Amino acid sequence: GALSPGSDVLVIRTVTGKPLRLSENTDAAGTSMKIETVAGGKCSDGATDKVSGFCNGSYGLVASCGGARAFQLSAAPTATLTMGAPLVSYQVFPSASSEVFPLQTIAYYIKQASSGTTTSLYRRVFSGDPAGGVEQELLEDVESLQVLYGRDTTLPEADGTVDVYSTAQNVTDWNRVVTVRMGLLIRSASPLPADTKLAASAPLNGVTVTYPADSRYDRRVFTTTVALRNK
Repeated sequence: GALSPGSDVLVIRTVTGKPLRLSENTDAAGTSMKIETVAGGKCSDGATDKVSGFCNGSYGLVASCGGARAFQLSAAPTATLTMGAPLVSYQVFPSASSEVFPLQTIAYYIKQASSGTTTSLYRRVFSGDPAGGVEQELLEDVESLQVLYGRDTTLPEADGTVDVYSTAQNVTDWNRVVTVRMGLLIRSASPLPADTKLAASAPLNGVTVTYPADSRYDRRVFTTTVALRNK
């Protein structure tokens, strides 16, 4: 059940659900804020009701035209959301123009398929609270995920154009990342005849993936590139 060695894990954090309004202005030195409440959904224990998409320990985002701040709840949510540290020490979010969103984390990775005979692409969604998450098996016969980051290295001022693609450990300034390139190595479901000539490896986003010596499967590389429009 462990993650496939050498394969990347892609983690995406984003807001989810409809925005909520503040019911009154936040206090610049406060650790709580009052929101409108909306019922619906369960926390990861399957029993506790979410409050406006939040559970105890949930992450969220409050934003207005003047700025945005992420936070984590330190108590069970009610009409008042309580943070473990001051929400913000130098900015008041006005109720008339601010919105609050639950934050969602989605992880994509490769590990052994439920069939036990191959590997699959999985997705685990952490929505509403940070514990456990919900795992989904998306596609069987996926053998590797490799992610590259397109960096704008133009000096002294960035021009918004990709100059080089790098792995995560070689990104020194994440503000310079303008695209993400994802690649999947996928094999056929059934083995090919023994006399079929097959390659021994394949390049996948700068990584050479070597196939097992006794592997008789057809393989293909699929890639897509996504621009980061709202960094």
